[in-house]
Amino acid sequence: MVVRLGEVAIGSIGYWARSWDGHEVYETGYAIFSEFGGHGYATAALRLVASRAALRATRRHLHAFPRVDHAASNAVCRRAGFELVGTSSFEYPKGTWAESNDWRMDLTGLV
Repeated sequence: MVVRLGEVAIGSIGYWARSWDGHEVYETGYAIFSEFGGHGYATAALRLVASRAALRATRRHLHAFPRVDHAASNAVCRRAGFELVGTSSFEYPKGTWAESNDWRMDLTGLV
């Protein structure tokens, strides 16, 4: 989904179903154009997408996997209410492996 500020597209966010660590979960990914960073737009978008995922009521957790060295994305997860559950070697894009943080939000209390 496109993240907008009025009529201006400022980034994107989405979520999808996946299997992770033996559980059926949702994963999210997001990006805000750098000129709009630092204003809370990514945090607001992440909270909104978590609420939408919770409404589906088919999976308990929403995960995000920012690289451990991406301070801004990790701060977004923290501010949005995710808990840091560990690190993992994560493939994204396909064929590229990096050490990522595993942030998780429990969706059961959001609706």
